[in-house]
Amino acid sequence: MPDPRTGALRVLFYTRAAAREGQECFADYLVRGMPEGAVGWAFMLDDHWGERSGHMLREHGPVTLMWGSEGERRAQFRRVVQDFRPDVIHSNFHPGSRWSRELGLPLLVTIHGLTGGAWYGAEYADLAVGVSPAAVKGTDTVVLTGVKALEYVQPRRRRRGVFAHIGRLDTDRNPDLFLDALALVPEARGLVIGRANRRSFDVDAEAARRGMAERVEWLGEQPADEARAQGARADCVVCPCLVESFGMGTAELMTAGARPVVVEGPGYQAQMAAAYGIVTPATPAAFADGLRRALKQPLAETERRAMAAEAADLYSYRRMAEEYLALYRIVLAGRRKRVRASAVVVG
Repeated sequence: MPDPRTGALRVLFYTRAAAREGQECFADYLVRGMPEGAVGWAFMLDDHWGERSGHMLREHGPVTLMWGSEGERRAQFRRVVQDFRPDVIHSNFHPGSRWSRELGLPLLVTIHGLTGGAWYGAEYADLAVGVSPAAVKGTDTVVLTGVKALEYVQPRRRRRGVFAHIGRLDTDRNPDLFLDALALVPEARGLVIGRANRRSFDVDAEAARRGMAERVEWLGEQPADEARAQGARADCVVCPCLVESFGMGTAELMTAGARPVVVEGPGYQAQMAAAYGIVTPATPAAFADGLRRALKQPLAETERRAMAAEAADLYSYRRMAEEYLALYRIVLAGRRKRVRASAVVVG
């Protein structure tokens, strides 16, 4: 039960986390958005990238990097549970979900992807939660992911004609599509922030191979606040990813006034961009046409400000955290039945 001295719930957050990937950022925003003193945290990171992982979470509570065989990791999980004595497990990865159910612990599972809840362990959960209307298969409800709104970038500081790609550069993020499209639009410039975790991808070399080395600036991996600040000054933020269940980087830069240019597909990015952005088919020629439209038909300043304000309100990390806190309490109270989305969720 909650700590009798403070009233805080004890939540053990179990996830897989490559360095600065979306699930780690999600956990960081979730913690930062919680009302002060409402939750005490511990974190377990599975399928991680060693000491590069978890740096965003260590200021919020103890972090355990899991190692070894499944049996060894299962034993680690049980030891942390015994030491921390959580009230609720919040899991984003099926091993932790399964082990939580073995121990009979109250369990909430968040589903970040588009393929359904089994990979995250939804079948073991008291409540399964999707991060957007795109990520609903196998869920009971949706809590729209939140971000911390950035400072709005004034017109004199905005880098006109610059398109920012922020985040991982692995194959699933499709940065090649952005570079292929950019090569077809000589009047546009690219800003790429991030690195690949699962392959070698040298943006400078890729830009040079496409004959546009002078038009692409690659900053590599940056501290989170610096990455956001650099990307926020771009004219537009691009999302060429076909499997984006939410689109955290897109939402963040929208709150600063960067207009989204995204590809259509099963993910949530098209819905994010519908009102103020540009949505194109996922081919280099079509995406290039989207970049040209953004250059030739820029948003008026009043429209940018309206977009930023609406994104900051819709994607509030404090709203997200408050909704999860309500769900933790429901799970803790033993409400194992399925919950209607309209009853609990904003999303």
